[in-house]
Amino acid sequence: MAEEKKKQKVGLWIRVVDIFNKYPQYIVVLVPMLWWFPGMYLIGLAGGFCTKSNLLRLIFGYVFMVLPLWLGLFSNKKSYYIGGILIWGSFWMVGLVANYGMNCGIDWLQK
Repeated sequence: MAEEKKKQKVGLWIRVVDIFNKYPQYIVVLVPMLWWFPGMYLIGLAGGFCTKSNLLRLIFGYVFMVLPLWLGLFSNKKSYYIGGILIWGSFWMVGLVANYGMNCGIDWLQK
């Protein structure tokens, strides 16, 4: 019984990796756009948007917001996913820094 469950888990993982191997260009473009709500939810759970930690902002942009793309590193098309992580992570990082600058009560004119 336990061995049968183990085979089911391995079979599911192989199917997921096959999907990441067959459709990398679609996954790299569409999944980060569809992942924005869960990613924002994770950011809210981890400390919010107005955190003063630069390390947390890097983690938010390059890990939480592109989390599904990290699964693609287990496929044969790693270059698609590494490029997607860098490009989408940069976009999200710019947005998070802009959001921090505009909405977190920073007085830019203080001396």
